[in-house]
Amino acid sequence: MLSGLDEAEQLVDEGNLEQAIEVLEELQRRYPRREEVLGLLLETCSRHQDMWSYQAACQRFIKANPDEPEIWLALAGSALQNGQAAAAHAAFRHFLSRWPNHQAADDKTRALCDELDGFLRGEIAQQRLQQEDGFQLLELHDEINFHLHSNDDDRVCQTAERLLAHWPNLRRRSTTAARRTSDWVASIWRLAMRDRF
Repeated sequence: MLSGLDEAEQLVDEGNLEQAIEVLEELQRRYPRREEVLGLLLETCSRHQDMWSYQAACQRFIKANPDEPEIWLALAGSALQNGQAAAAHAAFRHFLSRWPNHQAADDKTRALCDELDGFLRGEIAQQRLQQEDGFQLLELHDEINFHLHSNDDDRVCQTAERLLAHWPNLRRRSTTAARRTSDWVASIWRLAMRDRF
């Protein structure tokens, strides 16, 4: 057994879920592809009802094993619970296209994906964005918010830079113009611009 895994299991058994998550996250950094670590991390985050950490654990699990359909569904569900419609939509779309015959690829899952698609298209139209650019922009927005919630300032800035590389006209918006746009565009703009002036 991996050094530290038994400690994490004991902490879970004792109900010290927050401390167990910290131990498991450290273990995951040392052993990034060990499914027993990732599995216990997912389970512990779920029991602790920490959906942001659960979403992060799903992303780590997918990096280690992208061929696990249930993890894609878990990622979609956690993103949806965290209010990240574009990230949830992308994960559901991936799941449905990759595993169309999976038992969970049912009418209910397809209807939810379609509902998210309609919602996102409405957001895109409201912002007067082109469809393809709009989906990418919303996904980057969700990624930035995820990194903000994870207190990962480096990743926030990296993602904002990727966003600005694709949409350089956001650089030229004034603060006043950014305030008139939706909150999500304004937040991206402010994040990207904060170190520039």
